[in-house]
Amino acid sequence: MKFKTSSSAFLSQMRIAKNMLDRKNVLAILNYALVAKFGDEFRLVCARPESRSSVKLDFEEVETEDFTPFCIDIAYLSNVISTIPDQPIELAVDPSAGYATEVKHSKGFFKMQSLPATDFPEKKPIADAELVCELRLPSSVAIAALTAASTCTSVNYAMQMCETVLLDVTSEGVAFVGTDTVRLFVQKYVSEEALQSSGCAGRIVLHKSLIPALTSALNGSENVTIRFDGKSVDFSAEKTLVSLSVSPITYPDYRRIIPVACAHHLKAEQSVLDSALAQASTTSRTVVLHHDADETYLSALDPASMKDCRSVFHCSECTLPEGFQVALDAFKFQSLLKNIRSEEVVICVDSASRPALIKPALDDDSLVQLLMPLTLQTR
Repeated sequence: MKFKTSSSAFLSQMRIAKNMLDRKNVLAILNYALVAKFGDEFRLVCARPESRSSVKLDFEEVETEDFTPFCIDIAYLSNVISTIPDQPIELAVDPSAGYATEVKHSKGFFKMQSLPATDFPEKKPIADAELVCELRLPSSVAIAALTAASTCTSVNYAMQMCETVLLDVTSEGVAFVGTDTVRLFVQKYVSEEALQSSGCAGRIVLHKSLIPALTSALNGSENVTIRFDGKSVDFSAEKTLVSLSVSPITYPDYRRIIPVACAHHLKAEQSVLDSALAQASTTSRTVVLHHDADETYLSALDPASMKDCRSVFHCSECTLPEGFQVALDAFKFQSLLKNIRSEEVVICVDSASRPALIKPALDDDSLVQLLMPLTLQTR
């Protein structure tokens, strides 16, 4: 069996698939990638026990009478091909000689041993009959929302939901949710193509460790289709298919803690607030938002080093009561501001003991972010 392609295209396809490999695979076969034929397409498949990625291989020419699937050492192959300039290459595999493999290029060749595909775990795409829900959306939206939601999670063995990202699919669209109990991130995407094909709730819970490989596989594609059968989820793009096992935990109803309305708010330019927050956070991780004598500012105090900081910033609107103050985690505050793309930011609060709602200054509720206050120490 002979396959001709360009070294750069083959390397790019291997790198996408290789992101799904686990360095601690118990099964030796999972350190290899499967080259298989699905219909008229050749695909490169990498797998972990809980996940699987499939990338379309763009072979320019194929010479084989009877194709036999095989497994290649993708780590070695990608390292070797990365050392040669972009050029046509030929991959030759001989199943009758123990899957001896040779890669030829203009300056020479290198040989390796491939494996038969008999031990590689099988996983079929989700069938329509098993479908719970399906959704199609731009890949850029999915990548940004998955990344932002995962940054609002944490390692928390006592509360497993803090290590997961929720995709809450409804008939209107999907909400990407992440929390570490201090922050709550909810990004909604409304789609006319969203659907639920059964009466089951489309609540897809993914462990945060799966998100980097997933977003890497989706990068560069225009759209992604999400298909969920209750136990696993498929993310299919133009040339990539990623199948993931979902977490069995029951995600709590995050909507119950989102305030319907807040008594007070302030509106400020994001750049101005970013600057004030950066200045205050150099003194302490705990910053305090104040409103006194028609002046709004952030303060920080480090009693151990006797450092004190105050950074005043301008608000275009402010209904905070006189003498109001609330303590917040500066780093988590900064992480939520990075998710806002508008020029102005609105911070809504009820009191110093209730979560602050941080959102864009637009008539749009697609992004909801909550930040729990810290206990304010009396100076």
